[in-house]
Amino acid sequence: MEIATLTETITIFVSDTLNQSDLIDPYKELIEAQRSTYNFIIYIFLGILGLFSFAAAYVYIKKTKDWVKENTKEIFNEERKNIISSIKKEYDTTFKELGKKLELEFAQIEATSSRLFSNNIDNSDPANKMAWMFSALEHYLKINSGRFITNMVNNIKLLCIHLTDEPDLKKKFIDDCKKVLIDNSKYSSEYFFEILNIIPDTLADERNVIRTFFDSIKDEISRGEKEEETNV
Repeated sequence: MEIATLTETITIFVSDTLNQSDLIDPYKELIEAQRSTYNFIIYIFLGILGLFSFAAAYVYIKKTKDWVKENTKEIFNEERKNIISSIKKEYDTTFKELGKKLELEFAQIEATSSRLFSNNIDNSDPANKMAWMFSALEHYLKINSGRFITNMVNNIKLLCIHLTDEPDLKKKFIDDCKKVLIDNSKYSSEYFFEILNIIPDTLADERNVIRTFFDSIKDEISRGEKEEETNV
């Protein structure tokens, strides 16, 4: 009987307590307030985190952009230098080769023209004939035309021997040299000796014959110049 009474009492108390909303509502509001606070803090945290993420992304993108821009500029400048250097090198090489080729072609033309001129002059005009022979020899030496070098050296040697055997013709040659060749820097006696010095050693015998003749001419011209100074 007492147990039943106690149970009823507890039931009534709990029922009365549950029906007393005034006691529950403050706790409920407290819990809701705490929940709102936690949510607000979480939103603030997420906002700050998002702001930092945006700032970090902005800085990263800016630095990456600057790095790409700087390196692209550096690479571009380096490639531009390489391209310009390559073009210049190719340009210089091409024009050097072209210049050398043109020089050889002009030398060939000069050699052929001089040889033809010398062939059209007979031995009665030995100074003029000798000058064109040496001009042809000079240009054949430039283009290293072996056969024509040998032919011109032999022709000059024969003319020197002929002048040595003909005193009157030799005198005419010397007089003409005084008037024309010796006074001309292109066909002076120094010019003849310059060409003689580059004649190949394979033609040493012929070269010595020619050198001996021009040595004698040089001496006579020097004596003639001194005589003219004395007469003046």
